[in-house]
Amino acid sequence: MNITSSIHKVLKVTEIELTYLKTFPPARLQVTVFGTVPSPGWTRPRLVPYTYVQAPPDGIYDFDFVATPPADIVAKVITPIRVRIQLPAEGVNGIRVHASLNTKEALLNLQDFLGVAAQPNGCPHSDSVNINRT
Repeated sequence: MNITSSIHKVLKVTEIELTYLKTFPPARLQVTVFGTVPSPGWTRPRLVPYTYVQAPPDGIYDFDFVATPPADIVAKVITPIRVRIQLPAEGVNGIRVHASLNTKEALLNLQDFLGVAAQPNGCPHSDSVNINRT
């Protein structure tokens, strides 16, 4: 078995950061997920989306946080890992990320975004706004 070609869930999700990017028509959501792995040397972190026949009724999309473990023998030291993706923001109310030991969820609250990011003329003041960090 070639270990370098296999993927595994990371050990734990520690934080999810959602950023609303309004410079891309249509609007995009940048998802940054921080986690830990059981040793150094893990590569190719990614979020693998769950497959849905139709969109989830609650608008919360699920992902597995996976990476490729090291091929060599390495010390068992909890090590941070991070992944960032962008996806269309339409219909997304939140993100749920699954790891080996836990699951974390970040909900998207655009009303908070509009209240914080709008100028008196109604125009957002920047090209991206951090929506939620859990």
